[in-house]
Amino acid sequence: WAARIALVLAGIVVSVLALELGLRLTPFRRVLPPPPAAVYGRFDPETVTDIRDNVPPMRFGFYDDEHDVWSNELGCFDRPFGGEPNYILLVGDSFTFGFAAFERKWGTIVEDILKVRVLKCGVIGHGTRQELIKAERVVARIKRSPRLIIVGYFINDVTDDYKVAHMRVAGGEVILPALDPTTGALTFGDDSS
Repeated sequence: WAARIALVLAGIVVSVLALELGLRLTPFRRVLPPPPAAVYGRFDPETVTDIRDNVPPMRFGFYDDEHDVWSNELGCFDRPFGGEPNYILLVGDSFTFGFAAFERKWGTIVEDILKVRVLKCGVIGHGTRQELIKAERVVARIKRSPRLIIVGYFINDVTDDYKVAHMRVAGGEVILPALDPTTGALTFGDDSS
């Protein structure tokens, strides 16, 4: 029996190594997409992160795709707002921001179907608290209420609401804390809080 168990374990080890090697040779080498360049995001004291206003198109790599991202004068990954009187405001996290080319984002598709301007203002990593702040700010800048506000809610928004109180921004990138196993404190590299 010992020999059979050893063969089964050896088979499992070889299979896992073969899968690991195979995955390293595919385009899915990254588990998470790289963060946007520091010129795209900005620190915000209330929401921790937001999109800078008027960022020109730049290449952005996602899981298995690359395409251009930019922002308009409202800090949304969208074309410039033309003062359309009947607009829909779309806020949310990365699912609303859209890990897809602009024409394939779900907000763009909704806009094409409804033939009503949809302001696509999703921000990667935002939770519902941050989405509310973003919506209030966009409406205040436009000085006119939207016809409808759509919140692109996903189950991780609850976690994002919790995490925002523990985030920091360093060098233009959002840093999440690690839990120090000896003290139980949240740490950010050499800086602890």
